[in-house]
Amino acid sequence: MGQGAKDIGGESRSGTLRKARTLKERGYICSGPADPDVTRASSGGPSRSRETFTVGMVTEESFARKVEELRRAGAKYIFLKTGAYRPADLSRALMYSTRYKLDL
Repeated sequence: MGQGAKDIGGESRSGTLRKARTLKERGYICSGPADPDVTRASSGGPSRSRETFTVGMVTEESFARKVEELRRAGAKYIFLKTGAYRPADLSRALMYSTRYKLDL
């Protein structure tokens, strides 16, 4: 479990203000699409691309299922690489890692 496997909900690069607004409406984190200054700056020509993403946290049950699945598949060691989690979610990930005896 690690980079690319985290529950980030997907990443997207939006090249237009319209697409950035649509992604924001769908729950993505996207800086600026509702900001009047961004709207003014984007209306004069091509806008800079914006990277959007959502950060989520797995439930304890899904974490436990994934660990068990990896062990049944023959994983000798299980490591968890964390990402841009909120502090509470990072704490939870470390607690789950301890509870389900991850190696690192």
